[in-house]
Amino acid sequence: MIKCTFDGSFEFNKVHGFHGLHSIYPLDFYEDKGKTLEGTRYWLFIDMPEEIEKRKNEVELARKQGIKIVSLFYDEARFAIVDKLIEEGLVDKLILFDQQYENRFSIDTFVSDYYVEDSMFPELNKDRNGKMCYFGHKSFERSLPKKCKHISSHTLKGLYEIASIHSKGYVASTGRGEGGNIIYHNKAKYIEMLFCGLDVECQKGINTINYEQYKNREITEVEFEEIHKINTRVRCEILNQIKKL
Repeated sequence: MIKCTFDGSFEFNKVHGFHGLHSIYPLDFYEDKGKTLEGTRYWLFIDMPEEIEKRKNEVELARKQGIKIVSLFYDEARFAIVDKLIEEGLVDKLILFDQQYENRFSIDTFVSDYYVEDSMFPELNKDRNGKMCYFGHKSFERSLPKKCKHISSHTLKGLYEIASIHSKGYVASTGRGEGGNIIYHNKAKYIEMLFCGLDVECQKGINTINYEQYKNREITEVEFEEIHKINTRVRCEILNQIKKL
């Protein structure tokens, strides 16, 4: 079994990071609630590598018991923390989401596409409003195309419902680099917008493994089904990579 530690207050990590895996493998993944269940062979930290160091004593004990430590995280800004974890011998494998970082670290690293919990998204909407939308923050020098509406909601499910009414989506890729500079790298928003059925325009830096052919095009019902199948395959690949340890 795979014990999963994540920040439940951050909805993306709870809904997609954890439930995106747990929903298709409920017997393999379980939420960390302070105990390690019998039969646990892996401990997966989802988007919070710094927690490995905070719980160093627990991690060291787990490793002595033969449990492998895996860190799945998204942002380059955390690279310095991960370097330290590797130096201290606290992590066995990394799962990243941008191919440019494939050889960045000295330990076993798997580069995946983003994955989502697809049950969170509405069915493909055939009645669109002809407008473009954007969701997410506007920090890191992000600017929107003209007539692109910034949308928001109190929940991801509500956000996706609003997005699905639109015809097009825009994805910005700027973020904070490990040196504090502004960089371009992959963002999950592209995958989220595809699952909302949008014709998606991407800023430079969005380079996926499986979804390139769906950029800048209207999504048909057949393609919508293909996207869901890819997402399932990506999640299967992540499980297989963890179990290879």
